Amino acid sequence: MRRSDEHLERALEEYNQKISELESNGSSREEMLEALVNRSTVLLMLESYTSSMEDSEDAIELSKLMESKGEPVNVGTYMKMYENHGQLLYDSDNDGMAEDYAKIVSKLDRTGGDIRHYDKRSLIVMCIDCAEDLIDVDKEENAIPFLQKAIEFIGGDLDKWSRNHKVHILNLLAEVGHSLGQDDGSLSNLEECIRLAGELMFSSSIDDPNELVNAYILRGDILESMGKLEGMWESHEAAAEILEKMYLEHKLDDVQLLINLHQGIATSMMNAGKIELAEKHLMRSINLGIPGMKEAMKELNDQFDL
Repeated sequence: MRRSDEHLERALEEYNQKISELESNGSSREEMLEALVNRSTVLLMLESYTSSMEDSEDAIELSKLMESKGEPVNVGTYMKMYENHGQLLYDSDNDGMAEDYAKIVSKLDRTGGDIRHYDKRSLIVMCIDCAEDLIDVDKEENAIPFLQKAIEFIGGDLDKWSRNHKVHILNLLAEVGHSLGQDDGSLSNLEECIRLAGELMFSSSIDDPNELVNAYILRGDILESMGKLEGMWESHEAAAEILEKMYLEHKLDDVQLLINLHQGIATSMMNAGKIELAEKHLMRSINLGIPGMKEAMKELNDQFDL
């Protein structure tokens, strides 16, 4: 068993014992709520989804009882309770997940930093995770408040962690805006994203160069849809330049993305009558594809003894 699993199993034993004691001793509702949320969190991490759901639902019912009696529910505990429950609904009930996450949004304005279950960074990560879950199930509008709040939490922090996460959030905001037809706002977010990611790239501080690649590609796609072809070429060529560097350093996982970029630029340029410029990208896409073509031919030869 991995050390992390051993740690979780020990935590689970402690919470099992804690809940048994609370049930025997007639504990306060607040203590029981906290214990249920803690155990649900551990069970979720251990992928014991059914048991985690049972604790989450018991916690929600208890919190509703407390609220009906005028008893305060800790804001951090409330948010963690609905975060867990929403995650557990991801594969089975997208609307239910969105409703759970909306309850978290309603409390975000009451958080200014460290609260129970969350410090500042884990609040930012939680906001990103919830937003990505919502984007995955085509509920982009519901994701926006989480992304805006994550940006607010980061504020003017200039450490590497904060800047890299801000780049990712700006990319998500641009993606959401584009899918909702709000391209002007998307372009604004992409400009800031490209500026910040470029600074991180220059200082070798960027966690994932694909964030900058994706920003350039999306900006190019939006500009192309607006009929601004030169802006599209410039953006996609910038993305291709980064991918070319990654390719030379053997850090590019999927060369097909680079091939597709060169082919897309070439096609657009040829349609615009820029034949000489297009040929450069067309030849590069062919040269990049040759190793793969050779490997495919070798596999066919081996398979059929050609």
